[in-house]
Amino acid sequence: MNRLARAARSIRTIVTIAPAIAALAIAAGATFAEEPWRPDPLTPNLGHPGYDTISTTIALDLDIPHGSIVTGSAVIETAISAPLERIGFDLRDGVTVDRVVVGGQPARFRHANDDLTIALPTPAAPGDDLTVEVRYHGMPGSEADPYVRGWWSDGRTIFIIGEPGGAESWFPVNNHPSDAALWRLSLTVPIGFTAIAGGAPGTPVEAGDHVTTTFTYDDPVAPYLLTFAAGDFEVSHTTGPDGVGITLAVPPDLDPATRQVFDAIPDMIATFTPMFGPYPGKRFGAVVVDGFGGALETEEMVVFGRRAVTPETVAHELSHQWFGNSVRLKTWSDIWLNEAFGRYAELLWVEETGGPIARDALLRDLADSVERQSQAGHGGPVASPTTETMFSGTTYNRGALALHALRGQMGEEGFFRLLREWNERYRNEAAGTAEFIALASDIAGEDLTPFFDEWLYQSRLPTPLHAPLG
Repeated sequence: MNRLARAARSIRTIVTIAPAIAALAIAAGATFAEEPWRPDPLTPNLGHPGYDTISTTIALDLDIPHGSIVTGSAVIETAISAPLERIGFDLRDGVTVDRVVVGGQPARFRHANDDLTIALPTPAAPGDDLTVEVRYHGMPGSEADPYVRGWWSDGRTIFIIGEPGGAESWFPVNNHPSDAALWRLSLTVPIGFTAIAGGAPGTPVEAGDHVTTTFTYDDPVAPYLLTFAAGDFEVSHTTGPDGVGITLAVPPDLDPATRQVFDAIPDMIATFTPMFGPYPGKRFGAVVVDGFGGALETEEMVVFGRRAVTPETVAHELSHQWFGNSVRLKTWSDIWLNEAFGRYAELLWVEETGGPIARDALLRDLADSVERQSQAGHGGPVASPTTETMFSGTTYNRGALALHALRGQMGEEGFFRLLREWNERYRNEAAGTAEFIALASDIAGEDLTPFFDEWLYQSRLPTPLHAPLG
């Protein structure tokens, strides 16, 4: 079973509820009957109905050597959208919930099977704003599967990999990709360690032998894109095009050649801006960690495994700040709009640095990969993935080939106008495949539904898979 199958299957096996918590709920006469909920079909155990998250303030006191949360709190501001007598959050059983306060009043709760369910002191109605504060502590990250774990710790560093699940490993959350919110992270670590995250950093505050740094996000962020890293890092700051702040946090022993890869970030921003539109934020950063083999486009502070640092990967993750972070997913079935653009950004960077010959060589490699995967029976429609194909080569490579074919169909001017208008129209919103097809058709002046049906919704491969631009 691959990583997405594991992420989507139920990880809520029978567990023993902490006796004190169970006694509190039972003695108070709380009832927690199931209520109807239609989650994202690719992550069926994540998300809760009846509210939207407005903002969350998270404060963590971190024990880095033990990989644990000494004390943690999350203050969650919600907008109620349905009548509620209780409210639910995704929260892994690895941490212990100590106290819940709703609207200033202590509240009964149950924390079991990776869900935190809270009985509201007063029922909530649509249009209400509700503040929930959860205090907790403990050891997140009990999942063995690295793509479900979320919380990573090796005794020297803690960092977060939250796609598609994983945010719920370290704070209570409505973990649906469309429920973006504003975030504020306060991270306390022993002096001598560094905490880094996306968002605007405040001035570090020392108290005794610890230091606290607070990071505030300017724009809404989907839960899976939230990250931090805490450990031994060398941190540098530079300024890129249009005043974009660029932060690099790396292990002290990172080799110079790997560090040098990040020197291209300003040129990449300058290259992508005319294609995609203005950079959609004020910051871009990279943190390099050990133990993780890939990279994840976490908002404003991308996590790179040491061995994953290449020019193409940096271009890929940078492009996600437009495609996937600023313009967010409606559902995980729209993941191709993130990853196909990430792969295509790799191609655009190769085209910028190596010219059309290098670009077309990469296109041939992508086409060969898609054909091999299809012959092995591992292909499928791009825009209707299963848990098995969600992060497969179909999503990345065939999706990128679809974008290149669209570029040929619409011409240079129309194609890049589409990309810029997509980012302008849906900035800080969730948009899906239907919206993309409609905008492309509008700009092209013709109905492109047949084109997208062939490329995105059919299992058979289009012919040809790759044609050079005219």
